[in-house]
Amino acid sequence: MKRRMGFLLLLCSFMATGCSVYSAADSELRMNTNRVTKVITGRVENPDQILQKVRELEEVGMLTGVQVLELLPLQVQVTGAVEIVQALEALSRNEMSPSAKIIRF
Repeated sequence: MKRRMGFLLLLCSFMATGCSVYSAADSELRMNTNRVTKVITGRVENPDQILQKVRELEEVGMLTGVQVLELLPLQVQVTGAVEIVQALEALSRNEMSPSAKIIRF
């Protein structure tokens, strides 16, 4: 009985290790294929809410490669998940797309 329990414990640990390695590789693949780089144009406001939201998303790691290209009108190049970038684009146009709900102000 102890031998069976030991075998089951060993088997479970191998399965857990294999699953975690697979899911890490899978999520990395999804992250790389669903990322896009775009230029977002800000609003004519002071302070610009688009720039504030971009900085917040950059701090939490949802956006990378943030570069301010122009100040007037604001143009920011960002790299992030397609849904996040689309939501930022919709907000810069004052639209409420389904993806814009992700990053409400």
